[in-house]
Amino acid sequence: MLREMKVGLLRYWAWIRGGGLWRKVLGISGPVIALLILVAGLSGSSEETTTDADGEPVAKATVDVAGTAAAKQAATAQAQASAAAAATARAAPKLSLISASCARYGGSFIKCEGFVKNVSGAKLDNVVAVAIFSDESGVPVASDEALIDYNPILAGQSSPWSVIATYNPAYTKWGIQFKELLGGTISSSDDRAR
Repeated sequence: MLREMKVGLLRYWAWIRGGGLWRKVLGISGPVIALLILVAGLSGSSEETTTDADGEPVAKATVDVAGTAAAKQAATAQAQASAAAAATARAAPKLSLISASCARYGGSFIKCEGFVKNVSGAKLDNVVAVAIFSDESGVPVASDEALIDYNPILAGQSSPWSVIATYNPAYTKWGIQFKELLGGTISSSDDRAR
C-alpha cells in the first residue's frame, strides 16, 4: 500500500512540476490534505486484517474510544465556556439610557432626544440611536435613526442624542434602542428617573 502511495505521489509531483504557476500553487494543497488524512487515520484508529468464512480478507477497524471521548469532552467544555462568555458579554449592558423624550417638532415631524452613558469600560465608535414608533396595539409602525453626538463615546462619558422623524398620527408609543452603524444592536439598560 505504501509503495502505491509513493508512486502516486511521485506522478503527482511530476504533473505539478510540468505545469505552469497555477499547477504549482494549487497542486501543493492536494498532498497536504492527503498527509493530514493519513496522519488522522493512523492516530485515530488501527486496522486488523482477518478472513471471513470464505477465506476473503476482511478489515476490522478499532477506534481509540478513550481518546475520542476525551477530545469530545474537551471540545464540549470549550464550546460551553465560549457560550458562557458570549452570554455574559451580551447580558452586560454597554450603554445606559439616562433620559429620553419625544414630542411634535415643527408641525410635521417628531423629535426624540435625550442622553446616553457608556458603561462598557471601553470607547464605543459609531453608536446610532434608533427611535421605534408603534401604534396603540404595540405593533411597530416606523423607525428612524441618527448617530449620537459624541463619536466615539468614551468609557463613562454621557452623550446627547436626537432623532427626527416624519410625524404620523398612528404613533402612540415610542421606544429607543442603540446599535452600531452598519452593525448589530448594542445592549443597553433603561436607567431613566421615573
